[in-house]
Amino acid sequence: MRRIFGSAKKKEKAPPPASMDEMSKKLEDKGGSLDQKIGKLDKQILELKKKMRQSRGMAKERFKRQAMALLKRRKMYDKQRNQYASQQFNMDNMAFTMDTLKDTQAQVATMKVTAAAMKTQFKEIDVDDIEDTMEDLGDLMEDAEEIQEIMGRTYGMDDIDEDDLEAELEGLEDELGDMDMEDDSVPSYLDDESLPSVPAGGGGGSGGGSGGTGMKVDEMGLPAEPVAADNF
Repeated sequence: MRRIFGSAKKKEKAPPPASMDEMSKKLEDKGGSLDQKIGKLDKQILELKKKMRQSRGMAKERFKRQAMALLKRRKMYDKQRNQYASQQFNMDNMAFTMDTLKDTQAQVATMKVTAAAMKTQFKEIDVDDIEDTMEDLGDLMEDAEEIQEIMGRTYGMDDIDEDDLEAELEGLEDELGDMDMEDDSVPSYLDDESLPSVPAGGGGGSGGGSGGTGMKVDEMGLPAEPVAADNF
């Protein structure tokens, strides 16, 4: 039967459709090509307008018809360019939406895994156990404060009466009040008037000095030289 009627041809698999990015790039390239054509037409139209200003009669009409034809072609390119721009905008918008959906799916999957992990962790945590632990810590802190208070106690000072201390303090105030703590006067035993006078000749020199009689005396005020017997 296959030899008579032949066998059905297998359908070739259609190629996979282009991605959003590929379609957007393709439309962008088409739009760029049209922009170049429009720019080229603009230059030609400007040149024809200059020729129209410089021409008269039939030549001017001929340049005018050429400029009008180029202007019609330019409008056609403008329309196609706008269509490609709109299509590219739609493709970009769809691609953005797809990316957003993919990101949302990834975020939801991550949140599900995190929620499952949190449930597992919460199952291992006993709230009552935490409360008991905190209560134990509070008791330990109170015990530590009590130990510090005991260690800071002083011994051997309990027999001192506070009333006696206050009375002794008042007595010290009366005693110290009679004394001028800021007086810098020199004691009487260091007063210059109480010191012995120095001989007029002075002393302390290596050569000695002379008293009132002209005699040399030593450091102690005694004659530095023997006195002759006939002087007495």
